[in-house]
Amino acid sequence: MVAIEQADPTGQLVDYIAASRYEHLPAHVVDAVKKSFLDTIGAGIAGRSTEIGRIVTGMARENGGKPEVALWTEGARVPTAEAAFANAVMARCRELDDVHEGSSRVGMGHGGHVNVMLVPSALATVESLRGATNGKDLIVALAVGGDLIPRLRMAAG
Repeated sequence: MVAIEQADPTGQLVDYIAASRYEHLPAHVVDAVKKSFLDTIGAGIAGRSTEIGRIVTGMARENGGKPEVALWTEGARVPTAEAAFANAVMARCRELDDVHEGSSRVGMGHGGHVNVMLVPSALATVESLRGATNGKDLIVALAVGGDLIPRLRMAAG
């Protein structure tokens, strides 16, 4: 009996992520990541003035816990998960954030609002780490996440 080697999709994803380096990114990708980073933060700042923005920042402050990460619009420090959630919600409130429209193969709208998932969680993680973080590593993380999220969503159909 011949053993059939099966593809390990999770292993392939891990290998792809682990092999990703800043030096491998084309200049236009680095530029796009930087613009989407700023765009997402700007959308979050604008979203703070909405009713939902006020509610979610109030909840993050009221829930208490270890003051680890800043809310983008307040300066108040809240637990990492609270900051990531509140900042992400604020970035969606006014629908100013970017969106991946999907593809003709799987239908439009299947890519999702990628950077509101990535930027708030990445920034909260970086801010909660003890010690310096390399900006190039953050760019790589956002580029890889921005590549994988729409692909996985579209693959799921």
